[in-house]
Amino acid sequence: MICQCANPECSAVFDHRYGVLLRFPKRSSNGQAPANTHAVQHFWLCATCSQSFVLEYRDDQGVVISYRWEKPSPAKQSRVIAAA
Repeated sequence: MICQCANPECSAVFDHRYGVLLRFPKRSSNGQAPANTHAVQHFWLCATCSQSFVLEYRDDQGVVISYRWEKPSPAKQSRVIAAA
């Protein structure tokens, strides 16, 4: 169950009326799809964080949070919030 914003540095309490609710595929620890192929993880960015940050799923890392307007670069690290 979602309790607060997915941004680890934010403590906003979940409110479905504000912000962005996202879902991503849930993978097992060995990288295989779980038995329930419809398994998903839900994440919520509060209204404030959703203006500056995005969440994306990367096969090699899992769900990561990064600044919305940064261009991807190997030098800039995104923060993993849920491992693959």
